[in-house]
Amino acid sequence: MNKVKAGDSIIWKNGEYKNERILFYPSRNGTEKNPILLCAESAGKVIFYGNSQLFLSGDYLKVEGFKFEGDCTLSDGEPVISFSPESSNKYDLPNHCRVTNCAIMNYSVTEESGKNNNYVAIGGTYNELDH
Repeated sequence: MNKVKAGDSIIWKNGEYKNERILFYPSRNGTEKNPILLCAESAGKVIFYGNSQLFLSGDYLKVEGFKFEGDCTLSDGEPVISFSPESSNKYDLPNHCRVTNCAIMNYSVTEESGKNNNYVAIGGTYNELDH
């Protein structure tokens, strides 16, 4: 993430991934015309399960094509996708970021566990979640 700059794309290889904690915190920001893209090699073919989560921190970041599916082992109240850093002490809230064409399907804890999931937590300004 130290080498990524505005306009760069990071492509995640198709496959299934368990317990991934994705910290999309590039050291440099994207720009309005050249966001930094984190995307699936093929939309819907990068599948996360277990306690997988995605955190965004920075400006003009774009995430596209990921799928969260299957048994979820996140702790009570933890978001699957968070438009905020994992720890607010280290990083700034995201601004002008977009998560698009991603799916959270049947990715929840069992009712018997007594836990609640939050699918998306949005912090920062001018952020967008669509499709």
